[in-house]
Formats: sequence, C-alpha cells, structure tokens
Amino acid sequence: MRDIVFLIISIYLIYLSLKKPYVAVALWLWVGLFVPVHWLYGFAQNISFNSIFAFTALIGYLFQSNKKKVGLDFGFLCVALFWFHTILTTVLTIGIPDLVWDEWIKLTKKLLLTMMIILCVRKKNELELFCWVIVLSVGFLGAVESLKFIITGGAHKIVGPQGHLLSDNNHFAVALCMLIPVNMFLIQVTSSKWSKIGLIGILCLCIIAVLGTHSRGGFIGLLVVGGYYWFRSNHKVLVTSGILIVVGIAALYLSQDWYSRMNTIETATEDNSFITRLNSWKVHTLLAMDRPLLGGGFKTGSYGYIWQEKAQEFDKLDFIIETPLPSDDSGWAAHSIYFQVLGDHGVLGLVLYLTIMASCFIRLGWVAKTVGPLGEGYRWRVHLARMLQLTIIAYGSAGAAVSLAYLEFYWAIIGVSISLIISTRQDIGERNKVDDIALSNNPGVM
Repeated sequence: MRDIVFLIISIYLIYLSLKKPYVAVALWLWVGLFVPVHWLYGFAQNISFNSIFAFTALIGYLFQSNKKKVGLDFGFLCVALFWFHTILTTVLTIGIPDLVWDEWIKLTKKLLLTMMIILCVRKKNELELFCWVIVLSVGFLGAVESLKFIITGGAHKIVGPQGHLLSDNNHFAVALCMLIPVNMFLIQVTSSKWSKIGLIGILCLCIIAVLGTHSRGGFIGLLVVGGYYWFRSNHKVLVTSGILIVVGIAALYLSQDWYSRMNTIETATEDNSFITRLNSWKVHTLLAMDRPLLGGGFKTGSYGYIWQEKAQEFDKLDFIIETPLPSDDSGWAAHSIYFQVLGDHGVLGLVLYLTIMASCFIRLGWVAKTVGPLGEGYRWRVHLARMLQLTIIAYGSAGAAVSLAYLEFYWAIIGVSISLIISTRQDIGERNKVDDIALSNNPGVM
C-alpha cells in the first residue's frame, strides 16, 4: 500500500516537474538525500526515482521557454573546471580503471545536480524550496534517529540510512551539522507559527542527534557552528540559553562511553584511530608529491599495495610528525575531505576544490554586505547568505576528519550558494538600471 501511494504521488510530481524544472531538481536532491527506497517494501524499491527526477529535470529545462540567465559566473566556471580536471585524473589514473571510472560517474551525477540548481533556481520561493528539501530529508532522518535515542535512554546508536554514503555515524554527524544553519534560516524567514515550532523541534533534535552519533568530528563541527552563530548573533543571551537547554537535555542521555570518547580529542596523538588517520594523510600527501597535477585518481590512496609502497617513504614527512608504519597490508580511506582530494586529484585538484569553497564563502559575504542596507525586502538574502556561509564552515570543519569530499549535500549547497549570488547580482543590476532611468528622467533630482 505504501508503495502504491508513493508511486501515485510521484507520478503527479513528475507532471508538475515537467512544467517547473526547479521542482524536478529539488525532488532529485530530496530523493538523493532521503533515499525513499529505504522506506518502501514492495515493487517500488526497484524503481530508480533519482534517475526519473534527474531525467525529468533535464527534459523540463531543455523545453523551458524562458531559461534563467547565468552569465559568466566565477563559481560556475570553477565547478566546470574541477569536473574537467577529474576527467584527466581518471583517464590517467594509476588505479584500477573500472573502479575509478565508477567513482567519476558518481561525482559527475552530483556535479550535474549542482549545475542544474545553478541553471534553474533564482527566486526566493525556489531557494526556500531547496532549504525545505534539505530539512525534510536530512532533518527528518536526524529527528527520527534522535527520538529513538531519547526513547531508549541513549542506548540507540545513531547512524544514517543503510546503504547510503551517510550510513556511517561520522558521515551522518557532518550532514547534521550542515543541516543546522539551513534549518535556522527557515526559522528566520517562516511566518507560520506552527512551522516555526516544528523547525525549532527539528533543530533541537538534530543537535541531540549529532551528540548521539558519538562522532568526535561531529562534536567539533557542532562547537564550531554554535560558536560562529553565537558570535554573529545579536541575541547572545537567547542563543546561549537555547544551547544550554538543548545540551542539558542531551547530557541526560549521554553515556560514560561518550564522555570517554570525547576526552580522546585532547590525547589524539596517542589514539590508534588517529594514528591511522595520520598515516592515511601521509599516503595521500605522498601520492600528490609524486603526481602534483593529477594525483592517483579516485580512491587509489586506499589501495593496500599503494599503502605499503608509500609507507616506505613516510620518513619524507617525519619533519611534520612521526608515525609507526602500518601494521597490515590493507589500505584505508583518506579520512579528510582535503587529503581525499589531494590524493585523488593532486595539488591542482585541491586548489580548484578549495577555490570553489572559498569563493562561495567570500561572495556570500558580499551578498550579505551589499543587500543589507537595501531594506526589509532584501533581508531574506542576508539571512540565507549568512547561513550558507555557516553551512560551508560546518562542512569544512567537521569534514576535516572524514572522506566526504564528494558529498551530494555539499555540492547542492554550492549550487544554491552560486544561484543566490547570481540572483543577487542580477537583482542589483536591474535595480541600478531603474535608478539610472529615474535619474535620467529627472535630471534635477540629485
């Protein structure tokens, strides 16, 4: 029954999506983050809703009469250059070609989603829709897991949906940290009282969920998000009170194991897990040193034979920190978005990756600063720009210890950020034109 209902709703949404491509793109993102097949139990499990909405978005956009203008945008260009660079690193990989090409195809789908967001989204209601999609996917999953955690008195282990990139507790914690600023934006701009109450409830539950994942990276990300928001807020007493209340509730359910795990942050260099991370960072760094322009290709830094080969060169990096040689022949993931890109695509790839991140962050600051004085009608742009900046900060800090460089959620945020920047630039341009026309018609007005 559940499958039939979902399929009927999907058919209607497909019809709506053909008329409004941005709706199809939003559903494409929602399916990718929420993974509805995990909530279905019949024939609908075998349907690729992700592919359906992606195809619908492309068809709808191609036949759209009034396509939105993009122009020559720096962020859009950097995303395209990064994608082109990954083609080169995949063609010239030192890894197993079939496996590397599989990873390239996955990234290409995510970057295509980013491009479609940039091409289809401009208006306030369209940008807000994507924020609601994020809350109704990652936020919903976090709220459900948090409720399980509370009901079981802290015994439930919080993880993401099975078979998903976010199934790992550390990965899920990063996504929840990124969700929090998006949720706060909707609280700021939503006029409905009941919607605000629901969003505040999701916010509190997701904060508890981050703690319930037992993720040290997630905990650090949560501290960074909370600290940055408190620093930028004009209501520090209210924010402080809210944080203390939520943390106080969470503390009632956190076990001694949680406190013991968080305490290892201070003694990280003595922790076996952290030593493994250091070794992995060295392997990926050495890969980039050998091939600074191309790196090794997707996931080649996790190959066992490459680990053993590069382990013999650890002494080249001992001036940074000494670590023991790996104890087995198996390779490990990069355990850092930065070292992951460095090992996969070399120094050039990392420069492009960081340029995308930094340029979006800086230009979002420009949006907030530029439209702030223009009145209440532009206030939503300020709120969204600031919260998108905070989302990037959450990803950049919490992601420093996990292999999530190609997280779909992050690339969607990049797409929304660039769309907001383009939209603001175009809006200000039109505003200036109107002012110029008014001034030319009334030359005596100065």
